[in-house]
Amino acid sequence: MPCPRSRKYNLSNSATASKAGDPVLISCISSSGKCDYCRRGMYSHCATGGWIPGNRIDGTQAEYVRIPHAETSLYCIPADADEEALVMLSDLLPTGFECGVLNGKVEPGSTVAIVGAGPIGLASLLTAQFYSPAQIVMIDRDPYRLGVASRFGATACIDSGVDDPVAKLMKLTAAARSEPTRPGARRGSISGPRGMRRAITSRRMRPR
Repeated sequence: MPCPRSRKYNLSNSATASKAGDPVLISCISSSGKCDYCRRGMYSHCATGGWIPGNRIDGTQAEYVRIPHAETSLYCIPADADEEALVMLSDLLPTGFECGVLNGKVEPGSTVAIVGAGPIGLASLLTAQFYSPAQIVMIDRDPYRLGVASRFGATACIDSGVDDPVAKLMKLTAAARSEPTRPGARRGSISGPRGMRRAITSRRMRPR
């Protein structure tokens, strides 16, 4: 299937930040930019927006689509931008970065474990490297995906269909966990082995 391309959309008069004919990137999250949630940077919780395209309205693969809150939900594309790379910026890459890396508070020297080497997991893997963690461990049961993760920068890969991922992860991080924690540092685990095992179990329940 050919990679979708950005298109030139006719913009209504209310979309003052762009003009008709501009190529634009559509955010997967529509936000008014004015409600209490938007003012706090929680755009996905927008009182009149949120996850709308492809969820509450259909047609985002069509020739024409109406984008709510276009003024604050469309982004002009620079003339020299690589449109194929921009396809990843509408939803996939920002999800891995925001939900995985920023919410996970990845920091220099930390250890990152990513459960699931699908597109979002790989996006988290790529963007986590901006923060120089000491280890990035990818956990999946698909050898091909683990191979891709290794090429993309994972320092270790665990096949959850072959090994006990929690036990192997604890072994990989034993040295780091035995070191004294410097004042003010965070020890990088969502909720310890129990939380990691729960994430892996939920991943195993999904069909391939």
